Amino acid sequence: MQQDPRIFFYQLCMEQITFNKAIELLNQAIQLNQTDIYFYGIKSIYLEQIGLIQESIDCWDQGIVNNQNNILYYIEKAKTLEKNGKLNEIIECWDQGIKINYENPNFYCYIIKALQKQNRFEEIIIYCDKIISQNSQAMEFFSNKAWALKKLKRYDQVIECWAQAVEIHQSYVHFLGQHANALKRQNRIEEALEKLNQGILKNLHNICFYIAKAQFLAELQRISEVLKCWDWGIENNKENILFYNEKSKILIEQGQIEQALEVWDFGIQNNKNILNFYDYKASLLEQLERFDEIIQCWNKGIKFNQNNIYFYREKANALFEQDRFSEILDCWDEGTKLNKNNTIFFNYKG
Repeated sequence: MQQDPRIFFYQLCMEQITFNKAIELLNQAIQLNQTDIYFYGIKSIYLEQIGLIQESIDCWDQGIVNNQNNILYYIEKAKTLEKNGKLNEIIECWDQGIKINYENPNFYCYIIKALQKQNRFEEIIIYCDKIISQNSQAMEFFSNKAWALKKLKRYDQVIECWAQAVEIHQSYVHFLGQHANALKRQNRIEEALEKLNQGILKNLHNICFYIAKAQFLAELQRISEVLKCWDWGIENNKENILFYNEKSKILIEQGQIEQALEVWDFGIQNNKNILNFYDYKASLLEQLERFDEIIQCWNKGIKFNQNNIYFYREKANALFEQDRFSEILDCWDEGTKLNKNNTIFFNYKG
């Protein structure tokens, strides 16, 4: 069986050999394994350890020539350059990679990180524009561009950047939020709210867009408009309990407890057969220690769901927690009378 070339090479390096012999062996290994980064790495480390920094960098150049589309070789060259303070050459390294791999966003990520470390904001914008024009789905570059523009205090261009991002990614709420916040920083509040409204209109069933608007309004202390936002959400999503819960939470925070209970009454009205709506109301009543109303809540649920055992079970559990044991039997009596052919009811009663 042929010996693993890595093991073979390691054994050779353990011998006491001259510099020229070591380089000869390294070059032979690379020649035989041109796509194996391990051998380039060994040669680079060896050269670096004996002070031949440029030769170490040249080694990675050789690796890049033989592996132009493999980002790992560029990464290793960049690391070697950074260790040795050759910061401008790091940018050149990644620029070389981009010229060969101009559609690969990973190369742009690395050059932007390198440029950020050097506060080269103009160049960051250029590279962001370049990759966005080729691959608008590479979403992180809008954030990088906006960051650089903000550093340069070009706030109108920050707004334009986020507007472009929103236009391309209309279902991504993060960009909409960034756009609104950029407008807010320029005191363009109503314009920001209009953009948030547009986002909701394009994503009527996505709660994240309503949350973005509600948070924006809450920061402005416009609480009545926050509640209207959630009314709009409920209107468009009558069967989604999360919208009711968001409105309820705001009302509770404002000390408007009765209005919060009304939210759940409205939810129950729209979703008479969904147990969770009753459960949310019952939980709120429990926090308020309004125990009789908890039973009334489950009575209402049973009225609309006479064949659903879970409503009887929840009422029975509530009665148990209140030590109203005789009423538990009455609850199951009612259930068995209305569901004579369902043995599960009798099992619970028994």
